Amino acid sequence: ILPVSDSRVLIFVADVMGHGARAALVVATIRGLLEQIAKETQDPGVFMTRLNSAYSKIFSTANELMFATACCVSLDLETGQILHANAGHPLPMVIEPDGTVGTAQVAEEALGPALGLFADAQYAHVEAELTPGKRMVFYTDGLTEARNGEQEEFNETGLSNSLAVHLAEPMPALLDSLVRDAVQFAGSTVFEDDVCVLGVNYVRQ
Repeated sequence: ILPVSDSRVLIFVADVMGHGARAALVVATIRGLLEQIAKETQDPGVFMTRLNSAYSKIFSTANELMFATACCVSLDLETGQILHANAGHPLPMVIEPDGTVGTAQVAEEALGPALGLFADAQYAHVEAELTPGKRMVFYTDGLTEARNGEQEEFNETGLSNSLAVHLAEPMPALLDSLVRDAVQFAGSTVFEDDVCVLGVNYVRQ
């Protein structure tokens, strides 16, 4: 979460393939690049393009492809404007003020390849409106890919159903309930893949 002005913030969520020391190195590298690039641009499309270019140069000599999915969203807290660029990452879930739950609608031009796959990839963003009372839940696919004993996935349906059940809860409790439901579905407190969940609750003053 990177504040870039008095009213704007960049939210960046990524998921690096693999585990262990190499994946940790990629995460640390991305973290350093984020703060540097955020000083140069707050445009999510340009931001993601520059990040992918730098990322690809750094890891182009690696013997093993190390790609990362990511989404970058700019929120203007005064106007409620959202700018969204995506690099192969699961789209956030949206809870409308009336309680409707669904996946964020993002036009195809803002859906690019994962970081590190194509060094010259160009990313774009699309604009949406964050109306007062709207909530957004960003996550990594370790949550939706949680499997039960029958190898069935929690998937986006389980995610949507869980959010609908816990609508009345404040955001911190809602996120806890979401993870708890995935754990209950899988029958294990240990996820096979990393899980990150981030909630945004927009309240215009």
